[in-house]
Amino acid sequence: EEGYIHRPHPSSGSVPSDKGYRHYVESLANVAEPPAEVKGLLQQKFQSANPDIEAWTRLAAMSLSEVVHNLVIVSPPRLPQTRLRHVELVYLQEFVVLLVLVLQETKLRQQLVYLETPILHGDAVQVANKLNYHFAGLTGEEIRNSNDDLSPVEGEITEAALRLLGTVDKEAYIEYHSDGLRHILGQPELMGASRAYALAAILENGPLVRTLLGATPRNGVRVIIGEENLENVLHPFSIVLCPYGLPEGAAGTILALGPTRMEYTTTIATTTYMSGLMTQLLTSVYG
Repeated sequence: EEGYIHRPHPSSGSVPSDKGYRHYVESLANVAEPPAEVKGLLQQKFQSANPDIEAWTRLAAMSLSEVVHNLVIVSPPRLPQTRLRHVELVYLQEFVVLLVLVLQETKLRQQLVYLETPILHGDAVQVANKLNYHFAGLTGEEIRNSNDDLSPVEGEITEAALRLLGTVDKEAYIEYHSDGLRHILGQPELMGASRAYALAAILENGPLVRTLLGATPRNGVRVIIGEENLENVLHPFSIVLCPYGLPEGAAGTILALGPTRMEYTTTIATTTYMSGLMTQLLTSVYG
């Protein structure tokens, strides 16, 4: 009568409604950690992996999917605004240099810069050293607002660096790694090619995935159940979102998608544990 359970068909048994699942999830005040063997398995996988953030992100999606048997999407960690760590200049010709930016997200961006002001071979290192001295650790906005006295060639290279930093800032959540679609395609909720096609299209629809990742809370876990999802194709499913990363620093998102009847305790507990594990790994990189 209160809408917590319903019967999809007159001859079928009663099943929880979205409201019923919401009540159940909110009653999970303290979700226990995953079993010791699961935690040990996950730790072992990362200990044997290459110490690379991109590799860790892919491994997180694959490993979590294997445990929760759901589709998992993990976005690499990124800063709210990209910060410059280091500048390198490679002299190519009198009017051409290769600009290499090392970002604090342990990413590289490089670009050929065609200068209006000539530069000598030996000056490239000096220019890079000066830009590092003034701009290392700053965002693009902070660099643009600085009042440092720059030579014409230093100004040209700084403008090129600012354009690169601006491009990176616009790439929010473009990259992500996913695994476990096979677990979802076998579910009764996807009986029929149209639903399977629609769900598979989500992974190819960058804006929709970025919208989901952008709904992640700053801390803790968020669960979106059934018709709480704005997209109709997601109504048969629930989504567990959990952030990872450093306070006021580089952060990413872990997303697990499964049927509304998913094992919420397992999914929430394992996703939360993976978040903590990824945070530890990021701490080892950023300190």
